Amino acid sequence: MLTRWVVKGVDRQRPWQQVADEEGTVANNNQRELELVVDGFEGDLMAVSEASGLLLEELSLLSFDRLDRLAEGKREAGTRAADPATVGTLVGLFSSPIVLRAAVDIIRSWLIRQKRGSVTITCGQDTLELVDPTRSQQAALIEAFLKKHGGV
Repeated sequence: MLTRWVVKGVDRQRPWQQVADEEGTVANNNQRELELVVDGFEGDLMAVSEASGLLLEELSLLSFDRLDRLAEGKREAGTRAADPATVGTLVGLFSSPIVLRAAVDIIRSWLIRQKRGSVTITCGQDTLELVDPTRSQQAALIEAFLKKHGGV
């Protein structure tokens, strides 16, 4: 089951709000949004939640302007199940392309250690899915993605 969240065009709660000055302009015009979707755990929502939590811990060491789990939307009355579209999703704001490159490097290393799973990275209109980060074809795609988004 693919757990996904699309920033543009879907009415979802964001785990933060951008802070604007008195004139209503956002303080950092260089901020970019990044969404990370952890998947590949055969529909086991608990495993996805735990895996995304571990990845969040590692990524929190970077200089993200903001990084958190996607805020859960409203649940239907009487239901207790988590929304599958939010369980494995992390969202962040970053200003430096160096943070994007470091995040991708951490994700690649994390996937190798996990020995299963995948992470879909979306920045702007571009999406990159990391499944087997050791393959040379995947490495070439990663480099192209990073170049496009200023990832030094």
